[in-house]
Amino acid sequence: MSLNRESGFTMIELLVALLILAVGLLGMASLQAVGMRQTINAQLTSQAVNLARDMAERMRANPVGIKAGAYDAVTGSEQDPGCQPVCSPLQQAALDAFEWADGVRRALGGYDDSGNDNGTVVSLVTANADGTFTIRVGWNELGEEGAQGNSFVLRFQP
Repeated sequence: MSLNRESGFTMIELLVALLILAVGLLGMASLQAVGMRQTINAQLTSQAVNLARDMAERMRANPVGIKAGAYDAVTGSEQDPGCQPVCSPLQQAALDAFEWADGVRRALGGYDDSGNDNGTVVSLVTANADGTFTIRVGWNELGEEGAQGNSFVLRFQP
């Protein structure tokens, strides 16, 4: 009696191996895309934190403007006061608000409270009754279902 020995792969085995490889490669590509999206979102968060701290430092550098109430309601839509290079404390506060809001728009893009990317930006400074200020910076974060609104809030006492 002779034994017939078969060797090699059948076509079905080869197709199953290719299918497993393809699924693995798609999974790796998906992980790479998620990693890149998270990296971008972390960068946007870092920029928002830095921008909020920048405005806090601008305010601390202008105590006369703070006492005069020039920073009490920064909305992000301030106009350039055109006082450079020499500004009064109130003009400096207006210039700070203008430059800061422009920096937020450039660094983070547009965002509004409804989550729509419409070219506006949430960059607010509000005075609180206890003498502190709240700085809020908002931006659109990349999510699996498109852009999602996110914000960073810094509360500080000058």
